Amino acid sequence: DKIGLDTYEEFCKKWLEYGEKKARIAISELPDGEYAFEDYMDDDGAGGGRVLIKTKVIIKGDQITFDFTGSAPQNRGPHNCVPCALKATVYYAMLSILDKSIPANSGFFDSIDIVAEPVEESVDVFKIACLSIIAVCSIATVVVLATGKKKKD
Repeated sequence: DKIGLDTYEEFCKKWLEYGEKKARIAISELPDGEYAFEDYMDDDGAGGGRVLIKTKVIIKGDQITFDFTGSAPQNRGPHNCVPCALKATVYYAMLSILDKSIPANSGFFDSIDIVAEPVEESVDVFKIACLSIIAVCSIATVVVLATGKKKKD
């Protein structure tokens, strides 16, 4: 009651704009270019062999894109990654290498584009294991190594 709903909504809008602005400034300090990295998990946890995780990171000015096209498809084991978990992992990894004062809000999230092959609709996601800590760590490693924590000179 002290500040009112309009003031609160304006603050929220400004806070999201601030998050995006800080993120874009930090991204613009990374060198422009395309960077690629790939890694394998030892197996899918169900006897299906190694699992490829690859990304291409494209940085141009204050824009950054993570393209996971070509990573292993869904498998029977516990190392699948649903889209929201992939996004959360990329955001987590980016927060670890960018300015620590960037707020983790949707303004920050909007500064990052993520491309990944869609989840197969024919697969019942409740019958497959969706994520493991191994997959999260592997994805975070790929993201951090692909970006290289390099700053423009």
